[in-house]
Amino acid sequence: MNEGPFHQLDKVIHEKGRMAIMSMLAAAPELAFTELRYALGMTDGNLTTHIRTLKRSGYVSVAKNVQNNRSRTTCVLTAAGRKAFREYVALLDGIVKEARWSEKKMQSNESFTQPLPYKTGLTLLRAEHLGMCFGVRDAITMARHEVAAEPLTILGELVHNATVLDDLGQRGVKFENDLKRVTTSAAMITAHGASDKARARVRAAGLRVADATCPLVHYAHEQVRKLAAAGFHVVIIGRKGHVEVRGLMEDLDECEVVLNEKEIDALKARPYFGVAAQTTQPISRVRELVDYLQARFPKSEVRFVDTVCQPTKQRQDSAEEVAFQSDVVLVVVGINSNNTAELVRTCEKYCDSVHHVQGPGDVWAEWLPEAGVLGITAGTSTPDETIDAVEARVRELTYAPPPAHRLA
Repeated sequence: MNEGPFHQLDKVIHEKGRMAIMSMLAAAPELAFTELRYALGMTDGNLTTHIRTLKRSGYVSVAKNVQNNRSRTTCVLTAAGRKAFREYVALLDGIVKEARWSEKKMQSNESFTQPLPYKTGLTLLRAEHLGMCFGVRDAITMARHEVAAEPLTILGELVHNATVLDDLGQRGVKFENDLKRVTTSAAMITAHGASDKARARVRAAGLRVADATCPLVHYAHEQVRKLAAAGFHVVIIGRKGHVEVRGLMEDLDECEVVLNEKEIDALKARPYFGVAAQTTQPISRVRELVDYLQARFPKSEVRFVDTVCQPTKQRQDSAEEVAFQSDVVLVVVGINSNNTAELVRTCEKYCDSVHHVQGPGDVWAEWLPEAGVLGITAGTSTPDETIDAVEARVRELTYAPPPAHRLA
């Protein structure tokens, strides 16, 4: 018999006193024994017992030194302890979400959960939040309006979606990565934004700038500028080379981009780190990396500004919800889309059968189980009509007559 998630919880951490100690140490580079005692309201003996248990498990290291002629004992989470606590919190979070979503499933809204007609044991579940965000919709609307008035070139991909780009191309929109090759009088900045230097280059080329930057990307630029102006060495959590990340970096004198612990390990020590994120990064992973940066440089001040956009957070949460409940998940469209790629990774944490599709033609009958739940989610670059077409394809496949050998 498989053990449930409660049995997988770390037994060393899963005790009220030790969990409280780990929580406090996870939030600080180091804490004095006295600070822990006063904050947690423990006796010396009780706290000492818990610290010894955590130390034996390799989760906490203890150091003794003299400060102002007084002995001082400090406690620090080890790398193993930090990793174990992250896994413990993630597992607890999963248990809570599973309980909450199981309750939701019992009271499911028929607009999101529907039985499929042929495979009578199979239920279709749509994510509550999926598809295009307001920033992408506004950018597309602007492009259609601009090209209706005069010839327009978009610098790069307006959004990472072939269907949308094909539609704009049919309306006369041109796409160009090289500013020198633009032949129209107007050029559009994509929803992913650009640096002030990039905008200046467009104007210097004699072109009118149509700016489709998402307001939430504008917010990220503003926060990064504030961090730099306050004297922080800026670190952006995101994908190197991504158009949004390039835009965030270019106006700064100095900046680093990281996406994992190994890249943080390669950073040089600085007295002040200011951290922001590409707007489509998973917030849970961003917070993990911020914690790791602080642990890696305990003497540095680390200031984190949350620049992950709300639509991304909503789609990540909804994707987790769907994946927890589903036997198969379809994540719709955007091969080059960062947020859709992150949705795929998120779903794969909770569901063993996840398929990334760009449209209805990518859906295969053999993916559809005879019974269970089939979930559908989509990233912020995915049009509603594409999601609807994928769902229609699923329904078409489940309407197919049963094979001749199938018993009635």
